Amino acid sequence: MEDHMLNNKEKKLIFTLENSLKDFEKKGNLDLALDYYNPNNFFEKVYFISYNPEDIMIEHNKKWLEVISPIYFSFLHKIKRFKILFLLILPFVYIIHVLNLIWLIKKEKIHMSRTGHPYLMSLSLLVASKLCRIPFVSTIGGDNRLAQEKIGRYHIFNNKFLSFFLEEFTLNKSDVVIVPNEYSANYVKSISTQNNIAVIPLPLRDEIFKNLDKNLRIENPNNFLFIGRFVGDKHPDFVLELYIQYLKNNPDSSMNLTMIGNGELESILKERVKKAGLENRVLFTGFLNTEGITKYLEANPICLIPISGFVIYEASVFGNIIVTSDIEWHSEFIEDNKNGWVGKYLDIEDWLRKIDNIMSDLEHSRKKALILREKIKLLSPSNIYDNQLEVYKKLFDDKL
Repeated sequence: MEDHMLNNKEKKLIFTLENSLKDFEKKGNLDLALDYYNPNNFFEKVYFISYNPEDIMIEHNKKWLEVISPIYFSFLHKIKRFKILFLLILPFVYIIHVLNLIWLIKKEKIHMSRTGHPYLMSLSLLVASKLCRIPFVSTIGGDNRLAQEKIGRYHIFNNKFLSFFLEEFTLNKSDVVIVPNEYSANYVKSISTQNNIAVIPLPLRDEIFKNLDKNLRIENPNNFLFIGRFVGDKHPDFVLELYIQYLKNNPDSSMNLTMIGNGELESILKERVKKAGLENRVLFTGFLNTEGITKYLEANPICLIPISGFVIYEASVFGNIIVTSDIEWHSEFIEDNKNGWVGKYLDIEDWLRKIDNIMSDLEHSRKKALILREKIKLLSPSNIYDNQLEVYKKLFDDKL
């Protein structure tokens, strides 16, 4: 690092994620995600290192962004179905990847690195950053171990020890760990020795805030809404069983269920619906982008969301009545019977009591839900970006 203060046009960032930019593009959050890592164009140049060759083809409007997917990741992608060969080659590719990152950091005179999710991609950049002596910032969104333990499947080669060790090691060696809420901060403290933790919520898209002025009053709702990936840690199966039990307890109810998303559990969910004879009452929309989800949030005021992220935020903007779980950050954001409802984690009977409470006085329930709008105002991009810039600036000041 130079001895003089860097100006905006000299700053460069390298970042990597465990997921692909394609994921953000599908959800309609690509611009928001990119700006999250480079708020207010703080860095003149940003290099995104992707394991997914398709990311290079993504269209974006960021002049400062260069997407790089090394050719060896394309090779791994092609042989992935040959598991033994893939595992044999992977260690050598990983070493080459770390060396390539070191070369890129030195060649381009990169000043800072940033990652999301503390696993293999993060570890490679961590090693390169430490060897090149540049600040390393990691991000974590919550208790990564809860879902892994619950479904018995682990992120790194389905190995519990390796998955947990890499997470702890990466967090310990980070110069700063950015988390979206106090729950996540406490989680980091509980599994690591990291003390430099910045609590900065994830931002919502500016256009979402236009809906704060809407008065979405629906007198006779006829639909529960679930939004999320159809995978074990999002618990769409729990929501479906909850709905089935609700109908057993309320046979005259006109309430239907709409499930937005897709994933590995989709066929199982549809088979369960068929078995229960509810094909005409449970709608599977498939994957929807943010615009498509918004239309359903506007029309369906009751959301059943056991575990999620942006969906709870977006639902609260519309004044939706939300039932969520008493774990992770959900009960930090939503207070039971004050601005929403918080049920015991995966406890159908407790959730049914919450739903009965809501349905007994919908107008009063809606008034409580509208209180959440005040919390949402703090999640505007301008507020979030200012907080991130403070972290970046302090890191530069500390290194100079």
